[in-house]
Amino acid sequence: MQKTSAGGALTYWAWNKPQPEIKSFPVEPIGPVACNSDGTYFVGGGSSGRIYLWEVASGRLLRAWSAHYKAVTRLIFFDDESILISGAEDGFIKAWPLLLALDEEADGQAESHFQPLHSFSAHTLPVTDIVTGYGGCSAIIVSSSLDFTCKIWSLALGVILRTIKFPAAVNAAVVDPGEYALYAGCTDGRIYIAALNVGITTDSICGDGIIGTLIDHSRAVTALAFSMDGVLLVSGSEDCTVRVWDTVSCQVLRIFKHAKVPYEPSS
Repeated sequence: MQKTSAGGALTYWAWNKPQPEIKSFPVEPIGPVACNSDGTYFVGGGSSGRIYLWEVASGRLLRAWSAHYKAVTRLIFFDDESILISGAEDGFIKAWPLLLALDEEADGQAESHFQPLHSFSAHTLPVTDIVTGYGGCSAIIVSSSLDFTCKIWSLALGVILRTIKFPAAVNAAVVDPGEYALYAGCTDGRIYIAALNVGITTDSICGDGIIGTLIDHSRAVTALAFSMDGVLLVSGSEDCTVRVWDTVSCQVLRIFKHAKVPYEPSS
């Protein structure tokens, strides 16, 4: 899939064909995109705050709705794919039931009838990343923001559980597979490690719950991802490098350098 933000064009490609399968032309530029695990449905967030839902096989737009007051910055499916989580420049995180979004009988209803399960509003600046835990509706949601914080939410209770403050604005966040620690990539080029256990206490001067720091990037960290076993962490940065970290030793194992274009997540 290829997106052209300036014109709002979306192009669907098959792995084994040089020509695009389907082209779609939304009415506005599309920012973050996400697809469910089997590739059936595809969502994109617009600069107006609207969310668009397409059927991949046909390229047909199934639904579009006003989700936020400002541009959508992040979209992610829950692990059981029953819920879509969105974040935006308005500082809100919202949970949308996909079953209702796919309900053909609701197509003719006004957009006001389609409401989120929860609407979280605690960030004071744009949301930059969203991470979900495991466990379906009992899982946690972690959001990061330019307001120097990551916030942990309970989807089941619909409340905020904890706020972790960092020394710099947070661009990217990821939780280790065991959900013991949160890694936050910040604009100062550092990756801060925070304990997810609410009861843990530390003597760190960086902030409450911060138990470590990975330092090697020279510019802002923009993307983070874990290996399946939770041992390797991959980070992308505006310094035009991708680094592979051993989270046990906190050492860089490998550095990938690329063209003079800062690495940005595909959203």
